[in-house]
This record gives sequence, structure tokens and C-alpha cells, in this order.
Amino acid sequence: EIIFTFIDKKDSRYAYSFDSPGFFRNQSGYLLIRRDTAIPFEKQFRKMVSPVILLFALVLFVIAFAITMSLIARSITKSVVVLENATRRIAGGELDLPLAVKGSNEITSLTNSLNKMRNSLKEEERRRSRFIMGVTHDLKTPLALIKAYSEAIEDGITEDPATHASATAIINAKVDQLEGMINNLIEFVRMDTGEWRGQLLSTPIAAFLRRLAPVWETDAELLRHEFRYSILIPENTVVPMDESLVERALGNIINNALRYTPDGSVISFSARIAAENDIQIEIRDNGQGINESDLPYIFDMFYRGTSSRREQGMGLGLAVVKWVVDCHGWSIAASSQKGQGACFNISIRV
Repeated sequence: EIIFTFIDKKDSRYAYSFDSPGFFRNQSGYLLIRRDTAIPFEKQFRKMVSPVILLFALVLFVIAFAITMSLIARSITKSVVVLENATRRIAGGELDLPLAVKGSNEITSLTNSLNKMRNSLKEEERRRSRFIMGVTHDLKTPLALIKAYSEAIEDGITEDPATHASATAIINAKVDQLEGMINNLIEFVRMDTGEWRGQLLSTPIAAFLRRLAPVWETDAELLRHEFRYSILIPENTVVPMDESLVERALGNIINNALRYTPDGSVISFSARIAAENDIQIEIRDNGQGINESDLPYIFDMFYRGTSSRREQGMGLGLAVVKWVVDCHGWSIAASSQKGQGACFNISIRV
């Protein structure tokens, strides 16, 4: 009590330290220090300890960062090596080699992309094989007939003028058939390689269709069919297109209708503006129609429906149609009921 009373009466500018020296019995002393020259203990401690802690924390951070980066680098390097080896094997033709999806998000994304590329290459290889097999098979038939009749003429079997003329006519017909097949193949390859893409021109579609319709009408009359058409599109409606490809696609649909419908059938062609300013082209016939089992596959390459297998052709007609429509960014749909004809609808976004 005496001590605190003493302090209370003294100047607050000073700090006090009390102690009992020990060698003076029953004696105590105090040390008086000016506050403005004193350094509090916690400041001394912080000044001494803070740099040590900071340095220690920095060292720990550097070590942890180095270890983490090393693990990440090892993981990435391992994944990249695996992908590199897999890519080399795929490039070497091992398209059945699956790639395991492991690693970081970037590695996973790259692996998925490589898997998609592998599957695309695999499908392209299958498509090319089917293409070659189909072409080989379909070209062999007319070639075999040409060879047979040529040998018959060479061996003198067709010395009779009528037989000779018949053999010559068959040879000419098969040559024409081969020429048509080759033209189909050239057109197909042209689309496959994308050569047509630089030939999209803004075309007034109404005038384009009105130019073609009378030609189709004449073809129908020659084959004892009736062709009706209606083109209700404003004259100023312009569509970017490759005219030769679109003409070929529409012609393929109409020629199919002429080939697979009985005499006296009606083929209707209409073009009009539909909802949202889309152009709707409809080609309809009242022939025998398409089998329900064939309908999902009619646009597949080399597919020939049950009603057309005895006809000449390579099964490329509707495949070309679908390819032309897709490449122009349009859409096509087919509907049919057996015995009630078939209908093809092409939708063109203006």
C-alpha cells in the first residue's frame, strides 16, 4: 500500500521497477526510468522474434512450393509422355487404342480431344473402306458386261448384224452407265474435299427454280409421268449456294421419283416462304412409297432400299442430296407410307 501510494504521488512520466536486493534485510529499492526512453518488452520481443518467424515461414513456403511444383511437374510429364506414346501409336495406325483419361483438367481435356480424333479417324477409315468396296462392286458389273460383249464381238459370236448391233448397243449403254457413276464419284469427292465451298454465290432462288422446273417437267413427260410445280417465293429472295450442287441434289430426288413410280404417277414440286422466313421446298410423289424399315437409312452412303436393289446405281443419290443440304447449312426430312408415295422436305434458312 505504501509503495502504490508512493507511485501515485510521483510524476507519471516515469516507470518504476521495485526489488528487494537481499543483502539488505528488510530493505527494498526502486528504479525510476523515463517512459519516453523506455522500450516496452513486447516491442523488444517482437523486434527480436518477428524476423526469425518470417524467415522460417518463408523457408517453409519455398520448400512446400518446390515439393508441390515437383509433384505437379512429375504428374504432367508422366501424362504427357503417355499421351505422346499413344499419339505415335495412333499415327501409326493403331486406331483401336483407347486412351485413359487421367491427370489435371487440361490433360483430361487433351485426352478427350485425342480420343475424339481417334474415333473420327476410325470412322473415316471405315467410311473410306465402305466407299472403296461399294465403288469396286458397282463398277465391276458394267465392266464385266462390256468385257463379255467385247469378247463376243472379237470371237465372231455376234456376226449376225442384229446380234452385233444389240451387243454394241449394250456396250454403249454400259459405257454411259459407267460415265454416270464416275460423274457421281467425282461430285462426291468434290464435296468431300470441300472444293465447292469457294463457289457459294448469292442466287435469286425463285429464278433458279423456275429455270429448272420446265426441264424436270419435260423429263417427266418423256417417262409418261405428270410433273406439277408451284414456286411462291418473292423474286428478291437471295440464298448463298453452289447452283450446280443444289441442282444435282434436287435432280436426284426428282429422278428417284421418276424411276420408282409407275406410269401416270404425279410428281409435285413446291417452294414457298414458311415460318420465320424459311424457304420450304417439298417434293412429293404418289408412287409405291418407301418401306418403313428403309426410311431411317435412305440418306446413308451406298444404302439401297428393298424396292431399288434391282435397279442400276451405286446408292449415292440420296447420300449426295443429304451432303449438299448439310454443307449449305440447310435441313432435309423424308416421310412415306407404303403404297402412298414419298415426300421430301428441304428447309432453307434465309
